[in-house]
Amino acid sequence: MPTLQDVIGQELTWEQPALFKRIYELRMSETVFATLTWQRGWRSVADLKTPYQQWTIQRQGFWRPRIIVSDNAGMVIARLTHRWSSGTLTFANGAAYTIKRQGFWNGEWFWLTPQETPALRIKPRWGGSRRARVVVEPTGAALPELPILAGVGWYLLIQMADEAVAASAATTAATV
Repeated sequence: MPTLQDVIGQELTWEQPALFKRIYELRMSETVFATLTWQRGWRSVADLKTPYQQWTIQRQGFWRPRIIVSDNAGMVIARLTHRWSSGTLTFANGAAYTIKRQGFWNGEWFWLTPQETPALRIKPRWGGSRRARVVVEPTGAALPELPILAGVGWYLLIQMADEAVAASAATTAATV
């Protein structure tokens, strides 16, 4: 089974195989590299699985939201603090990666290494179903955290989209 490190420069896709289920697959053609599955409906806990490992991703906090990544034993291995267009994912081992959006309307998101070189690109496409184009950059190939970067990046974008929909609905309801 190939890993993300084997597909440098090739286009993968985060896609939602069933429209009303909160399950996403990172795939290239018929090969599934990872799945991101929300545990219960519209809650914030999701499981990120690859053929080799599994993690739990969860949003915590309201005024200062952060995203926590835990291993199978429940140990926190990484924390993402973020603002609207950037954030930093810091691992327990000290490794830190920055996610940044480039462009405003249809922006593309980049995970950057500590040396500020791109490791992974995520370009969301919203519409009938949520999808994103993902490309592993050559500098990302050696990163053991690469599957987590791909999963946390997509989790963050889904959460931001959900929050935008909720805010829009609340605004509409308040003005009616």
